[in-house]
Amino acid sequence: MKITKQEVQAVSGLRAGYTLGHADVTILNELARIALASLEAQPVTEWTNEQCLEFLSIAFRHAKIKGDLEFDDIRLGVKMVNCSRAAVLQGKAELVTAHPELTVWYGSMPETNGKTNWTAMLHRKGHHPWEGITIDRSEYPERVRYEADRMRHLIGELTDEPDILAYDADAHSGYAEPVSQRDELPYDPQIAAYEKIMEQAIPDGYALVPVEPTEDMIVAGFESRPDESFSKSEEWEAYQRMSGCEQAAHRAKLCWAAMLKAAPQQE
Repeated sequence: MKITKQEVQAVSGLRAGYTLGHADVTILNELARIALASLEAQPVTEWTNEQCLEFLSIAFRHAKIKGDLEFDDIRLGVKMVNCSRAAVLQGKAELVTAHPELTVWYGSMPETNGKTNWTAMLHRKGHHPWEGITIDRSEYPERVRYEADRMRHLIGELTDEPDILAYDADAHSGYAEPVSQRDELPYDPQIAAYEKIMEQAIPDGYALVPVEPTEDMIVAGFESRPDESFSKSEEWEAYQRMSGCEQAAHRAKLCWAAMLKAAPQQE
């Protein structure tokens, strides 16, 4: 069967809701045959035999049962017809890119307030950057460049994964290396003022303790009582020489010291 350029163009302009006639189905059948043949030629398109056959099955199913095509079917059909049109009109298949190549734009964009914000945008190659999506925007250029290169790595433009420390030496992104000791923490005036207040609120010789003693404090208090079997001999002998009031005061002192030692320590 020979089909004309006008017939191909007519089929490629199908819209949802159009009722297929016998001639339309015949043309689609022939176009599918041409498309399948063109897929074996060079250059090879991204359409597979299975995709074209899937379109045919959809088209015939709708033609027989519903008498029309859904919008998704039309979009699939137009792609197939475009491939076939290239084979009919030029004798070879054009390259149909189902997945457009992406790239990243990075640069400065002046703001109305006179400041400059650095911006990274993901967009299709050959298109304007503002037709894509914004990856990051900031007054710190290196932070935005890091995000731009992260995206370049994800889409395959950069082989090595970017390291934030190579971009953001001043930690404008909020990243901070972990510290192992308190003395290594950066000086914070607010924390320093708080610590000074706490030092003034707790004079030397005093300590913060819970209002209600903990279980450890209670146990330590009980175990502090002098005992002949557990105390050192000289301590026990000194305790024995005390009067009853002195022994009671001594026990209270030992109990209090033991409970303070067992109290939770301030971080």
